[in-house]
Amino acid sequence: MYRLFRFCFTSLLLLALFVPLLVVHNARATPRVVLDGQTITFDVPPVIEQGRTLVPLRTIFEALGCTVEWDPESATVIATKGHTTTIKLTVGDSIAYKDGQRVHLDVPSKLIRGRTMVPLRFLSEALGASVSWDEATQTVTILTQPEAAGPSLSLVSSLVEARVTKVVDGDTIYVELPQGRQEKVRFIGVNTPESTIAHEPYSKEASAYTARRLSGATVYLEKDVQERDKYGRLLAYVWLAPPEERSEQEIRRKMFNAELLREGYAQVMTVPPNVKYVEVFLKLQREAREAGEGLWSLEDQTPETNPSQLPSVLAGQHDGVRQGAAVNQQDASQKTVYITKSGSKYHRDGCKYLSKSKIPISLKEAKRRGLEPCLSCRPGC
Repeated sequence: MYRLFRFCFTSLLLLALFVPLLVVHNARATPRVVLDGQTITFDVPPVIEQGRTLVPLRTIFEALGCTVEWDPESATVIATKGHTTTIKLTVGDSIAYKDGQRVHLDVPSKLIRGRTMVPLRFLSEALGASVSWDEATQTVTILTQPEAAGPSLSLVSSLVEARVTKVVDGDTIYVELPQGRQEKVRFIGVNTPESTIAHEPYSKEASAYTARRLSGATVYLEKDVQERDKYGRLLAYVWLAPPEERSEQEIRRKMFNAELLREGYAQVMTVPPNVKYVEVFLKLQREAREAGEGLWSLEDQTPETNPSQLPSVLAGQHDGVRQGAAVNQQDASQKTVYITKSGSKYHRDGCKYLSKSKIPISLKEAKRRGLEPCLSCRPGC
């Protein structure tokens, strides 16, 4: 009887010691998420893994104003917010895509009780919200920003602040990044007359203009799909100030690539997949040409003018991309076509099947993937 009493007493004592610890552990394992003052309710509670809070993707996306699509075959989620942001994520991957650009996740996404769980901070900051963590209360607080208050956090976070240390020519510079690293930067989507290997007409004017505008200046670099060219140069759109939004008006006012086109110091050079702003660039180039700005004034020379006396952007070939008088005439393999997020065909720009999504790729890449041409718009013709 004494042994039975001692066993029961010991068991009760152990329960009294460990049950509170289990309660505390469980409480800490389920953090609260508060969005603009309102606690979000989940059918699968958030969990903490490797110091990161994972939450059900759909609940957060929809709370932040997104439309969510699910592709069960590839286990991929596609979320869109308005016409400015698209996020694509596959379950189990540590890489997501925001507007076509790779984004590394600290913790891979995973399925828990039929729900796709993803790092909360990535989702919130990718969609323009600030995220904070209160260790004492185990609470994640998300604050969205009114669009009128200034540049969205998602836009600003996609830019890299840098200081221009050297101007090589009209479309190439050296910059110093915040960590002190030096990078050689080639402007995306534009091409100025050659001034380093050869000295083409209007090259001095283009180089001098870039030097005058950028030497010692603080700029904001924006990447596209491909980060570097075959020479190892960083490829970037160069903003003179952070844009409020990605609109044509902001591109005209604040992007230096666009300024070179508008003032006639450069011509459009499209090299897929980096074609994010190509439509605006082509419009600016057309305006500059019609006004006879800069290098376009050289087109007024007499027919006897030797083509070798013209900048290569007017006469023919530069950086491996064939140029026409107004728009780049790419090799067939470099022709730009468009695909949808889930389709199996490629399309010509303006096709009716591109109303919901429109992703530019080269014709060569489309064929390599085994995609078929759209029978409606006939992009290969």
